[in-house]
Amino acid sequence: MRVISKELFCQTIADIQAQDMRMNEFGDALNKICDTSVVFDVNNLYLTALLRILKEELNDRADIIQWWLYEDVRKCIWYDFQDGRRMRYDMPTAETLYDYLTIPFEKLNLVKEEDEKSDICGGES
Repeated sequence: MRVISKELFCQTIADIQAQDMRMNEFGDALNKICDTSVVFDVNNLYLTALLRILKEELNDRADIIQWWLYEDVRKCIWYDFQDGRRMRYDMPTAETLYDYLTIPFEKLNLVKEEDEKSDICGGES
């Protein structure tokens, strides 16, 4: 089974982020001239379809792509091992997100927990 290339995935994520920024700017401009709060571009079917395709293509059963795009948290996943070790995988870029979704767990570049608290990252496994 062929998976979408890293380059295409990263460009797609960058395009989604750029479009989201444009829509936010447009919404902010509308709010300046309207008496009430304006919500613009809610339930965008193009975006929904694109995210559905990415999810299917990368077998993203946990909706990590949507979480990565839209949750305002540090982008990392924590792993608690049976021997008591705690490690995390940082994914601050679309490239590292792609790696998380495509590379076997054993090959991920995990970082050992130092003095950081788990609540600064976006989730646990």
